[in-house]
Amino acid sequence: MSQSEEDSKQEARLLSRLKAALWFSIGKAVDEETLKHGINATPQFIGALTELVWAQIGKLCVRVRAFLAKSEQAEERR
Repeated sequence: MSQSEEDSKQEARLLSRLKAALWFSIGKAVDEETLKHGINATPQFIGALTELVWAQIGKLCVRVRAFLAKSEQAEERR
């Protein structure tokens, strides 16, 4: 196995663990709120909310990277 394949597998494992931690955190927050209001949230709702938050995090990462690239270009021009 090449180094890049090994790195890709490690990155996939890390992303999987991060997403699982996000799911757990969102689940806890949803459970706290639903208990306050006397309602229930299904695992499907928590999963869908997790996917939504995950997608938003991905979009934010793209924007931050673009901002960083522009900042570095501006710094080089000085």
